[in-house]
Amino acid sequence: MSEQQKRSQTLQGEGQPSHHDLVRAHVVVEGRVQGVSYRAFTQQHALRLNLCGWVRNLASGHVECEAQGLRESVEAWLTFLRQGPMLAHVTHIHVQWISPENDVSDFHILRSS
Repeated sequence: MSEQQKRSQTLQGEGQPSHHDLVRAHVVVEGRVQGVSYRAFTQQHALRLNLCGWVRNLASGHVECEAQGLRESVEAWLTFLRQGPMLAHVTHIHVQWISPENDVSDFHILRSS
């Protein structure tokens, strides 16, 4: 077994999804992420990457979102979330991998909670 195969097997064994699996990520973004078009930015990149899910502002000042799709697309989306739009300042994102759902078909901006 090659070193890369061993590493891939180890990652998969630690709960990380494999490259082509359908995955879902639940994310909470901290920093200056409200009032800077962060939700629209999140939706734009999700739609471009063919992801389904949602995004909303939280009363805490954070943004919460979920996206579902191919692992490589969700990981690319997470990279965009770490950057944010021009006026945002992301200090931290919390990512939790959760089970994919069958009843999602689009990416929506939800009302603030």
